[in-house]
Amino acid sequence: MSLEVGWLEYGDVNVTPLEIRDVVALALDLEESDLHEDLPVMMADEMLICAVPNTMFLDGVEPILERLNALQLEVAGALVFSFPGRGGCFTDSRYFALQGDQILEQASSPDAHAALAAYLCANQFFDDGSRSFTGAQGYRLGQRSKLEVQFQAAGNLARDIRVREVTR
Repeated sequence: MSLEVGWLEYGDVNVTPLEIRDVVALALDLEESDLHEDLPVMMADEMLICAVPNTMFLDGVEPILERLNALQLEVAGALVFSFPGRGGCFTDSRYFALQGDQILEQASSPDAHAALAAYLCANQFFDDGSRSFTGAQGYRLGQRSKLEVQFQAAGNLARDIRVREVTR
């Protein structure tokens, strides 16, 4: 049985590259070599985004609050993803929301997937035009979810981003 939720509109999301791979890796309890070698660490609004090579590394991510706070960035959460994703999805991700003095992993985060669309466009995953992908999330929590993302890719930017959740 699956539950479909309506589309959430995000419009445009901008991303900015960061030159602190080593510090970000430590904040996620990883080595810098554990991050995907071809993809940068970026910020989308207040969300830190980085890629790891596969789901084995993804499942090993354990963010450390003190280290995330020490980045001296306005970080509201961290999205770590790999590709290809499980369950036939294009990506697989984990999103960690920073809430006060704790980190809460979310089983499904449409906001994170809107930011992921911007990240993927900025890193030339898509040609210009109407594009979409599916993302898996929540596997590590035992609460699998699937999110569908639609957007307009234009010049390495994601425009008119829409996300809907389909929970399996």
